[in-house]
Amino acid sequence: MWFVQAGFSPIPGPAESFPDHSRIAVYDPEVGTFRLYNVPGDRNGVVGLAWDDVRKRVWFTEAARNAGGFFPVVALRARLASFDPERIAPDAQFDFASAATCLPGAQGKPGACSDVATRPCLRDSDCVLAGQVCPPGAIDDSACWHEYELPPEFPSFLPAHLVADPGGALWFTDYWVGNSIGRLDPATGAFTRFPLAAPEAKASCGYQGCSCFCAAGDASCTPCDAYCCQILNLDSAPWFIAQGGGGELWFTEYLNGAVGRLPRESTGDARCQDLSADGSNPCIREWIVPGIDHPHQTVHSLAVDGAGRVWFTQGSVQDQPSDPATVGYVPSDQGPMRLFAPLSLYPFTSDGTNCVGPVGRFVSFNGAGIAVDPGNGEVWFADYCRRRLGRLTRLP
Repeated sequence: MWFVQAGFSPIPGPAESFPDHSRIAVYDPEVGTFRLYNVPGDRNGVVGLAWDDVRKRVWFTEAARNAGGFFPVVALRARLASFDPERIAPDAQFDFASAATCLPGAQGKPGACSDVATRPCLRDSDCVLAGQVCPPGAIDDSACWHEYELPPEFPSFLPAHLVADPGGALWFTDYWVGNSIGRLDPATGAFTRFPLAAPEAKASCGYQGCSCFCAAGDASCTPCDAYCCQILNLDSAPWFIAQGGGGELWFTEYLNGAVGRLPRESTGDARCQDLSADGSNPCIREWIVPGIDHPHQTVHSLAVDGAGRVWFTQGSVQDQPSDPATVGYVPSDQGPMRLFAPLSLYPFTSDGTNCVGPVGRFVSFNGAGIAVDPGNGEVWFADYCRRRLGRLTRLP
């Protein structure tokens, strides 16, 4: 069982006063042991994880490493990375202490690690395990961490989840700023971008006479609507991605409250790599949750079952008993979405650590990860703020 350990947020700024390292972990249930792999650098923002059965490597996503601000010094662009867990040594006792320093760069440029001149850095912590990263242009990546930086046409700060195609490609969601689905061919290093339409609610947002970048305490600045500012930066915010039985790509659009599909036969069509005159992608179909309240509801994760149904979870405002967030699915015939009853019907009150604060306050259902048991078809899902799992079982 593979999973990631990462900090709360990789956003540059005052939080950089403390380190925020990431690890990749695996648990072997047959022997009951963990192995922990320490990701080189700092503030990696690792989110997604995928096993590549073609290359026998683990893949994950990493956030951009920059100094923040409007014209940030960029050390590393957002990237995908992979490693061979049989050739990189795990270390459960590693303390992430840097054995090197970050030598200052020219004005407006990143520095370089003192022990690896080709490794850009902003702080000493960026140089942790720099010697384990494959050098630029390396042919043999069997015993090093291989990073693939997203090219400039991907303006993303943070790619989220990814999936390894049996044909050898890596597919990922370009979550933060990018608003696209991406593909990497590791054999060539080439990226392909499949852009998404603007979210449904963006048309009703007004950005005249207000700003999404008001400085704290600036009474002369009128802030825009908070949700409109979110979609200004993230658009649909594609989050999770999975592959269906026919090779099609299914993904969630977190802020658009939608599930999208990119057919297998369209992945080589150049027309899918641009938006049409009406602002849509001609190759992508979207299902928006019926009646969704855009400012308060989201679509988080999905899973495809053996019959071709695409199950998904909704997020919510976290403290409203009437919130309709639930679990639903796109049927195998790709007809209209079907939703279960609101899961906030199962009451739950806070113990003081459940997202909403005071003890005794109602906590709404807030769906996160979801999985289908291939043996019996049961659907398992995470109820994030309530800190529990849910299960849907088919009745006789």
